[in-house]
Amino acid sequence: MIRASLFDSLPLMPTPRDRDYAQLLEATQLLLSVLTQAGDEKAALVASFEAAARGFGAQKALLLRVETTAPLTLRALHHLGALSPAQVNACERGESVAGVSPSVIQRVVREGVPLVIADPRHEADPSRTPSLAASPWSVLAAPIFDPLHDSVIAILYFQHGGLSESYEDNDLRWLTRYAEVVSRVFAYHFRSRRELDALEQLTRAGGANGDAPEILGDSAHTQTLRR
Repeated sequence: MIRASLFDSLPLMPTPRDRDYAQLLEATQLLLSVLTQAGDEKAALVASFEAAARGFGAQKALLLRVETTAPLTLRALHHLGALSPAQVNACERGESVAGVSPSVIQRVVREGVPLVIADPRHEADPSRTPSLAASPWSVLAAPIFDPLHDSVIAILYFQHGGLSESYEDNDLRWLTRYAEVVSRVFAYHFRSRRELDALEQLTRAGGANGDAPEILGDSAHTQTLRR
């Protein structure tokens, strides 16, 4: 069970009116609930992403899956807000497009660390986000890892247009912790599924030889194996 204590070490600071960090706890609980009940990784991540977008008050939000790394291939799983098909496609391909920053997404995948840009117009290096260089959008993005293979499996990307409430370091700390929790949950899920698959293979092999081991317990997994 993911508890609020996982976020307790984060500093309690004044937050912009449109932030609701409690939604991040709900986002982790949704992730656990969907994985536990259905085991559908995509549905779990999408449900959690939507709650996280609400928590950060995102006006544009994009969830991308990393399909391959060499060459890098991204696929949009879900998006919220005023993102056009052309903008979503550009983010998948890493091509520059006005109103969103594919370069930030590419950088987060490449470096594997969360990133915040409070005001692209004041960036010392405009090449960090050329698509937003003359715009008032602030950007927040983070990778989701598969810790078992130490690889990035998805990217969370959020934009906010009000510079009076732009993303800042405190938002980055919350997003970093949320992404770590999501990665930890997926690690547990993948490990549990792998162990269950191995047990099922062992059971089938034993059944074919007529000497299947006795399965003890009344959990949902063992009941499934009895059928």
